[in-house]
Amino acid sequence: MLIDEADAAEVERAWTRLMPFDKDVLRLYYIWEALPHIMCRRLRIRYRPASVLELAMAHAKRDRQGPAQHRGIAGGCKGSAAYCAAK
Repeated sequence: MLIDEADAAEVERAWTRLMPFDKDVLRLYYIWEALPHIMCRRLRIRYRPASVLELAMAHAKRDRQGPAQHRGIAGGCKGSAAYCAAK
């Protein structure tokens, strides 16, 4: 398997910009391939309604664009996915 150095550098830069909660969400989903109920338990979020986990996933995926993109807030989002959704 060949590793593209440019892609690896881009992934590393994007990873450093993520908030810790978003890193945990993406790590559980893509690397550990955890089931939803296990993800919720590890992240300490509610399993029901399912929209709670879906919101956390959407927030983590959106964060790849850079923290300043969240809801147009200068300086980015300051909290977890639930914090951003509540604003």
